[in-house]
Amino acid sequence: GVEMDREKAIHYYQQGASLNENECFYALGRLYLEDGNSEEAVRELSESEDPRSYGLLGTILEDQNAFHDAFLHYVKGAQAYDSLALYRLGRLYQEGLGVTQDLDEALKYYSYAYYQANEEATLALAHMYALGEGVPVNAKFAHDLYEQYHESVGDENESL
Repeated sequence: GVEMDREKAIHYYQQGASLNENECFYALGRLYLEDGNSEEAVRELSESEDPRSYGLLGTILEDQNAFHDAFLHYVKGAQAYDSLALYRLGRLYQEGLGVTQDLDEALKYYSYAYYQANEEATLALAHMYALGEGVPVNAKFAHDLYEQYHESVGDENESL
């Protein structure tokens, strides 16, 4: 393969963004976010109509405790079935951040994200079923979900 040249990547993504290529706005936003430059990330992601941009924008806003604004971006991403937006929307509903707490809605959005193989949603559903949070306790299903989660992320994360 070719060694990554971050500066060239940014240059080419900027060229694509100048042609209004949504993927390029999204890629620039991710790169800036990885560099810790959330201001530039927001600027680029806001220009994109790539559904993945909405989830990242929401995450940045959520980190700034702007939960209602994050919610609005997650809804846009969820309408396009973006896995991150679906999961994060479920989380807002579960915890009542920027919205009225609604465990049925949390379950719905976690389930949509789960069916797209979102690891965090798998873990969130496992916790809900293990604790009976908004659903009847189902230890077997929770155990199966925990196993799926561990198989997908390996042993370095969440231990039982």
